[in-house]
Amino acid sequence: MVGACFLAACLGCWGQGGGKETIDIAQDDPEIHQARAQARATLSEFLAALANPAPDQSLFAVKARFAEGEVVECMWLTEVRVEGYEFVGKINNDPGLVQGVAMGDEHRVPINAIEDWMFVQGDQIVGAYSAEVVARRQNDETSQR
Repeated sequence: MVGACFLAACLGCWGQGGGKETIDIAQDDPEIHQARAQARATLSEFLAALANPAPDQSLFAVKARFAEGEVVECMWLTEVRVEGYEFVGKINNDPGLVQGVAMGDEHRVPINAIEDWMFVQGDQIVGAYSAEVVARRQNDETSQR
């Protein structure tokens, strides 16, 4: 089974949006930087699966960066498709920091500018490198209480 907490960290409540919780992460955070690099280095795996999904593959999503001046927020886009050199998808949560977009809005992001990607294959999450970092940190904080 896909871990409920981890899947929630990846996408919030899929189809219902992830709510309004935002997690502060420094833009120069080394673990997030490494997760982004890993997502971009393995993007061909995501593109191949998205183009021709196996019967047990679903819930394709990419994480996009939204910026308003100095304010930056990363959010998952679901219902993802490729158009030209861009991913197109719907924002999957209520923004907590940026004001110019809303949950459910269609958004485009250049393929080479994504922050992360993920899909579910059977009972496993594939990708979601940044979500792994976030979920681990949340678990660490919870266990320290």
